[in-house]
Amino acid sequence: MADVLKRLAVVKGELTNRQRDIDRLEGRRDTLLKTLKDEYGISDVKEAEAEADRLDKELTEQERDIEAKLTELERQIK
Repeated sequence: MADVLKRLAVVKGELTNRQRDIDRLEGRRDTLLKTLKDEYGISDVKEAEAEADRLDKELTEQERDIEAKLTELERQIK
């Protein structure tokens, strides 16, 4: 019986630790979502992913534009 009680105590401790981790992660998630809303006007993760994709495409286009302009400038100075 003592062995069962020890095992139950271990399981209870593990459950307590996991619940604490869940609570901490939920608090972190809530803070990050509030930051998205306050700083970027984004209300959920799906919207944030769409904005990240949009910004990635914009960055790629700007990099191509800079590369083209640099190539043209190098051509002009040769």
